Amino acid sequence: MREKALTPERFEHLKNLNANPEFKAKRLEHLKRFNSSNEHQEHLKRLHRSLKGRPRAEGAGSPSISVEVLDTENNVTTVFPSISEAAQATGVTKANIYNAFKRLKENAHCPQGRPII
Repeated sequence: MREKALTPERFEHLKNLNANPEFKAKRLEHLKRFNSSNEHQEHLKRLHRSLKGRPRAEGAGSPSISVEVLDTENNVTTVFPSISEAAQATGVTKANIYNAFKRLKENAHCPQGRPII
């Protein structure tokens, strides 16, 4: 790392370069193209899979909460094994689902203890 340390001249050059609005715009455009490329997306998927680690031991942590989602347009109910999977499938955040559960619990008793969102 020491060999690659920034010299004062190189640091000054980079500082001036980053102050240039044209350079910033080009760099931002490059990063947008790179981050949206298929190769980059595949790399992130592989990285995510490799970082998952070992499975959780049975009984460790809090249990998953199954979520029933009712599609009011088609009148179809889908059961998801966890809030995370329901959030991913429906395109909402986990926080929105948690908050919906919280509001339902505070406002009314749900049949069978399972709120329908």
